[in-house]
Amino acid sequence: MNKKITLISVFVILIFSINAQKVHSGIIGGLNLSKITSDESIDGETMHMGGHILIPINIALFEADPMKFSLQPEIDLSMQGSAFKQDTISSTFNSHYVKIPIMFKAHFGDNTFRPFINFGPYFGKHVMYYSSYKIGSESGNTDAETPDTQFMNAMDAGFNLGAGFNYDGFILEVRYGLGFSDVLVDINSKNRVLSFSIGYLMFE
Repeated sequence: MNKKITLISVFVILIFSINAQKVHSGIIGGLNLSKITSDESIDGETMHMGGHILIPINIALFEADPMKFSLQPEIDLSMQGSAFKQDTISSTFNSHYVKIPIMFKAHFGDNTFRPFINFGPYFGKHVMYYSSYKIGSESGNTDAETPDTQFMNAMDAGFNLGAGFNYDGFILEVRYGLGFSDVLVDINSKNRVLSFSIGYLMFE
């Protein structure tokens, strides 16, 4: 895994140096709806609501009229997990990740309004988790902790697929993240994240 991340980093730096005059950045944030899937269905399972904020680095690659293609590495702080609700009892498992998505982006349209699609892998590190509960009017939560690697995997990897539009630098996007790595050690447990984002990409 570390070798793969190193190779991807070198590739990104190389493209960055070649296309320095065509590099744009900004800030994007929004809502995550997430869950952790497994082989067994769990009664009362619902979508977990969390947030995310990311910094994109958009690097222009080439044009093939009417499309423009770019590479967009990102640094993503993502709050996700799983949630459960039965009658008056609800609980959530909150897991926070630092991710590095590597998105390939195809733009359409003119310079003002440009729909786009994007896709690519992501690599993430699980940095913190905690749980919360509510039973009737009583509620509480555990202290935030770093993942215990005896039962929880610290690394995550998967694939993102998204679509949206850019209007004069302002971005609206919907993205789905499909985790390939198990969240829990030796248990089939994958992250699934549906994200809704708004942001601004300067000078794109």
